[in-house]
Amino acid sequence: KQPAAVHTLIDETQNCDDIAMNFIVSKHTGKSSGIFVKPINIINLEKETNGYSGMWHRAEHFLQRSYCLNKLVNIFSGMPLKYSNIMISQFGFPYANHKSKM
Repeated sequence: KQPAAVHTLIDETQNCDDIAMNFIVSKHTGKSSGIFVKPINIINLEKETNGYSGMWHRAEHFLQRSYCLNKLVNIFSGMPLKYSNIMISQFGFPYANHKSKM
């Protein structure tokens, strides 16, 4: 069960639910969360929503996510997220279409 302060933060910011979920999983498992929230096709979303361009277009979006990270560290009394160089993504999703130079 997540702390009520997490719900309050998400309601307050209308953002950061994906970050909070990663905190919760890492806190309870002690491992990297492995949760990747698949972005939606922004171009289609803008067409389907009469020009709505999404939260990441807002000037304060990235500042708000930094704020959320700091608040979540306070709520969870530390940083439970673990370093990982693995990204889980859907097959064929553009983020996965890179080639390693190793």
